[in-house]
Amino acid sequence: MKTRYLFTVVFISLQVILEAQSLLSGDLVTEKIVRTPMDESILSSDYVGSPYLIDSFMIGKVVTSDHTVFKLPMRYNIFRDIIDVKYQGRDMQILASDIIDNIEIGNYTLTVGNYELDGKKFKSYLFVLDTGKISLLKKRSIKFEEWRPAKAQESAPKPAEFKESLDYYFLRTSSGRLKPFSKVKELPELFTGHRREVEEFIDKNKIKMKQEKLVDLVRFYNSL
Repeated sequence: MKTRYLFTVVFISLQVILEAQSLLSGDLVTEKIVRTPMDESILSSDYVGSPYLIDSFMIGKVVTSDHTVFKLPMRYNIFRDIIDVKYQGRDMQILASDIIDNIEIGNYTLTVGNYELDGKKFKSYLFVLDTGKISLLKKRSIKFEEWRPAKAQESAPKPAEFKESLDYYFLRTSSGRLKPFSKVKELPELFTGHRREVEEFIDKNKIKMKQEKLVDLVRFYNSL
């Protein structure tokens, strides 16, 4: 009886490992064929700035929608909106997918969001800034400006550069729906049930489109 029980435990454990490996090599992770970025001027490393959240790889945690957990060396490429990982000695990528619940890298937590901006639909990684009845999420963007020759009265050409671009903020309801907003005056109507309290908090605390101020507002709402 003990032998039979041990066999069952070993079989289940092996099955879980095989399913995890299948998930990593299949739906969740795709092989990196071309290193990012692809522009030749960038591949020469002659640029300033960085496409990454954190340049070096560090151990991060991936939690899938079925609560499976993986720990891998990783870094987030904001420019291309992909997670670079090292898996079984190979350079791989984790693309934004609905099977991902969240990813933790250092002090940052990412989730995957489906949203629409300017009539276009997107699926991308979003930073989780606060959670509760309403969650505050942020889409960070980095743009790339190519090398250009020196203009008149400039002593040197302008190097290729990665630069922070526009940030986009979202409120996520308990249903999972994402509501984008770009102005503080749009916020009261997005907080259902406590519009007057939200308006008063915004006026009293001079809430602006700054991350720390928006976090304060969401935490206030979630405390009501």
